Amino acid sequence: MEVDRPDDLNWSMAYYNHILKTQPIDYSDEFYGRFRVTKEQVIDAANEIFQVRNMTVAIKCNKRKINVKNIEDILKTLDK
Repeated sequence: MEVDRPDDLNWSMAYYNHILKTQPIDYSDEFYGRFRVTKEQVIDAANEIFQVRNMTVAIKCNKRKINVKNIEDILKTLDK
């Protein structure tokens, strides 16, 4: 999420790389980033979190032009 906020990303990169003098992240490593979490664990957590039953969706549009069934079908593709 820090990539969406450049100031936060800049601070975090400076903190880890310059202040703590850690090594840059190697995303090809077995573990993801600086944390001892595997890529498979991140994927499993995302699959558990991003499910229709855990979501609230708000859509701003003309109510007469929206097709709720199509939106529901798209959201159901998140569930595996």
